[in-house]
Amino acid sequence: MSLSLGLAFYKEVLMAKAEKQLPQLINFDGKQYDISKMTDRVAQQFNMLVRLQGEWQDADFNLRKIEAAQKTTVTELQVFLKEDNIKAVDDRIITP
Repeated sequence: MSLSLGLAFYKEVLMAKAEKQLPQLINFDGKQYDISKMTDRVAQQFNMLVRLQGEWQDADFNLRKIEAAQKTTVTELQVFLKEDNIKAVDDRIITP
């Protein structure tokens, strides 16, 4: 599924319907649609899709940020363990 939209899509749809502008087209699923002919529910679904795609991009950014922070924390922990001379315990020595 592909979607090419501008920002504030829903507002544009309402403006196009109210002002009877020249047809503005939206590409969805390989087909062109005139946004001035869309019903409110279709326009709302397109708006929902645009917002979901934005949230997906935000979630992707947050995941990358968390992964980078985790790598940095692991590296720092390794350095701290070495600097503070904390040795791993041989699990064969531990008795219950």
